[in-house]
Amino acid sequence: IVQSKTGTGPARNSELDATRARYVCFLDAGHRPLGTALLNWVDGLIRSEADFSISALQKGEDNEKTAPGFLPPGPPPGIEFRAPTTGFTPEEALLIEPTPSSMLFDRAFLETHNIRFGSGALPAWQMVLKAALCAQKAIYHPRPGVLAPAGDEGKSTHTGKIARALEALAASLGHKQAGTLPQGWLRRLFTRAVRLELNRRNGKPGKAVFALAATLTATSRGLTKEYSALDLNTGTRLETLMSLEAL
Repeated sequence: IVQSKTGTGPARNSELDATRARYVCFLDAGHRPLGTALLNWVDGLIRSEADFSISALQKGEDNEKTAPGFLPPGPPPGIEFRAPTTGFTPEEALLIEPTPSSMLFDRAFLETHNIRFGSGALPAWQMVLKAALCAQKAIYHPRPGVLAPAGDEGKSTHTGKIARALEALAASLGHKQAGTLPQGWLRRLFTRAVRLELNRRNGKPGKAVFALAATLTATSRGLTKEYSALDLNTGTRLETLMSLEAL
């Protein structure tokens, strides 16, 4: 498959449309499976007939850090012992890290629910959230199954692209699915994307300018008018900026 300047999301959607494999995994550049991880994932899906699986991810060759696949407070209690899980609650779905490298999907499940990558910034966010909301069964592997380079933080983007990507994500879910998510979920995801972007930027001036731009973008879209729960690792300053009109 040869495509030019389509972006990660559309390119992966084309791969998904072309494949006839029963299970699919989308490895990011520089990521590689560890040991027999893929074999274990496939075996797990076959045995359980689950819709997809999530694995922890190792960052750095020297076991520098293990990402559990969920944002703080981490994996839902007892998830390692659910065989398989009975799907995810909307709150749990929001906590799943959008890292396709550490996931294996049943292709028929993706096709049945028309689950695809987004076309703009944050393409995997649309894929992972919709899959988590649609899945009736899923498996969690607490042992890292994929190695990612240390310092792999993804590509930078700007606040307008973040906002448009999340609006497209909301449209892909539809009113019924989006209505199951906790109040203020769009604000929460926007703030999360801003936090990740701030972590990529070096130097206080650059971070300050981006934070200001993010605040203006959030205000123009009415995201700062409400005071709803954000991620636990958001930070007080960013939380205040994203709640200016509600304070």
